[in-house]
Amino acid sequence: MKKRLFVTGLSGFVGQHIQSRLASPGSSWELLPAASAYDLTNADSLIDLWPELPDAVIHLAGQTFVPEAFRDPARTFDINLFGTLNLLQALKARGFSGTFLYVSSGDVYGQVAEEHLPIT
Repeated sequence: MKKRLFVTGLSGFVGQHIQSRLASPGSSWELLPAASAYDLTNADSLIDLWPELPDAVIHLAGQTFVPEAFRDPARTFDINLFGTLNLLQALKARGFSGTFLYVSSGDVYGQVAEEHLPIT
């Protein structure tokens, strides 16, 4: 039996690659689709998101366009922080005990001077 994987941000660059890997022969994972449309910034839309719990979640969804993040930091904060919190709380409420991978960006550290790279 294949393990169930739920991926947020599936339509993005990385999400598309994950989809193609899951479709390859011999994959031990199957993509678990959302039961309905959802918005990570709306906790209520996550309540019945999964008909069955995933074994793992890869969280790719978020504000990734850095100029937009600096233009509207409050919206970026709402999407990237509270959206992630809403997702984690929805999983916890359902009794999720699997693996959770959150993919982010080095830009979360802000503008880092060249002499301070790499960030440790």
